[in-house]
Formats: sequence, C-alpha cells, structure tokens
Amino acid sequence: MVAGMEAAMKITKLGEDNHVTWFADVEQVLKIKNCWEAVDTDPPAAIAEALAAEGGIPSKADLTLTLAAADTTATERTIIRGQLRALEWRRNDEVAKALMHLNVKSIHHATFRLASTGREVWVQLQQAFRSRGLARAMDMRRQLTGMRMEAGEGITEYINRGSMLCYEMRQLQEAPQEIDLVAALLSGLPAEYDTTVELLELLELTSLSEVTERLITAEVKHKRMARGTEFPSTCNRVGATGAPANMGRT
Repeated sequence: MVAGMEAAMKITKLGEDNHVTWFADVEQVLKIKNCWEAVDTDPPAAIAEALAAEGGIPSKADLTLTLAAADTTATERTIIRGQLRALEWRRNDEVAKALMHLNVKSIHHATFRLASTGREVWVQLQQAFRSRGLARAMDMRRQLTGMRMEAGEGITEYINRGSMLCYEMRQLQEAPQEIDLVAALLSGLPAEYDTTVELLELLELTSLSEVTERLITAEVKHKRMARGTEFPSTCNRVGATGAPANMGRT
C-alpha cells in the first residue's frame, strides 16, 4: 500500500511550461506528508521566536527527557512543548524543501541556494513564473485558439487540456469566457465529429458541461462503429437470422 501511494505521488519535474500542474501536484504531496503548513504560511510568532533563539533548540531526545523528569516545573514544561513544536515545524520545512528540490529541473536549483526555507522557495518560484505575465498569457491564448485534438487523445483528455489552459490564464488575470473555450474545442475536433459540431451549433449550446456530454456520447458511438458493434441509423439492421430486420414489411 505504501509503494502504491509513493507511485501515486510521482510528479513531473518543474520545467518551463508545466508550473500550473506542478504547483497543484506538489501542494497535494506536501499535504500528504503533513508539511504543507510550513510552505503555505509563515511560522506562528512563538515558533519563529523559538527557532531564532540564541544557542538554538536542544535535541528532541533531550527535550523529551527533561519533559518527563519529575522535577521539571510547569513553566519549563510549557517552554519545552513550545520548543518541540518549533522542532516539528523545522523538520516539516526541511521535508517540504527537499521534496520540492527533488521535483524540479536543474534550471531551478539556484532558487534553493538563495532561499533558506521551503516557504521562501515556494514564493520565489511562483514570482518567477508570474513575472512572465504578458508573454505567457499571449502564448496561452494562441495555444487555446489553435487547439487541435491529437491522434489517440480522448474527448475527456482533450477538454481537460483546454480547461487547464483556461485555468492557467485565469492565474495571470487573462481569463477567457466559457464560450471562447467551447468554440476553440469544437474548432479543433477531427472531421468525424462534424455532424455533432453542426448539431451543437444549430442548438446554440455554449455550456461546457452540455457540450462535453454531447461529445462524449458521440465518442462512444464512434468507438462502437469502429468495433463493428453499432451501425449507422441509415442502414437496415440485421435480425438474428441474418436477414434485414424490415424484411417482409409492406
């Protein structure tokens, strides 16, 4: 079960054009590892103070022994518990930073040398991609308007690809309308979907959910016809005996 979970947490390394999915995937992995809080927020004041204390914090083993000692005062116990929380925060931060480092390409390694915490790494990586704003937004809009369904790509995968582009554009405050996404998707379908596209245009359907439903239905029919398990409605259906189903009708 552990091996299965580790396999599910594999992430495509952060490169130049996969940052939207990378940030989303890494967030989920850090949550599974219970260290997302160390990346998502600054440490609470008490923890920050303990981490910055002169002389540092004693080891967890020493703190645990002192906490268990009978002569430890209530005030000392409160301080020790705070130090243990600070050690846990620091450990979570180290795990988060290491996980991110292992899941980026070498072009991003300099960020880890310049940042001292996992949160600093996260913020600097986000800022680096946001700084590409206009050029990236223009490139994504070109990708959207020029979308084409690839060979072997399913309808759901194709639509998700377009939806992800729109999500990334919204991150850059360059949000297209739903009708723009629908128009781009329909324009990029192969010829076998021409009849379905004409019907959708005739019905003036612009809702992505409705269009998705119609396209998935059409995809299922195309697959059945390709396997020979369904015939076009214009053809005579053959009965169990092999004769046309309408034989003998007047």
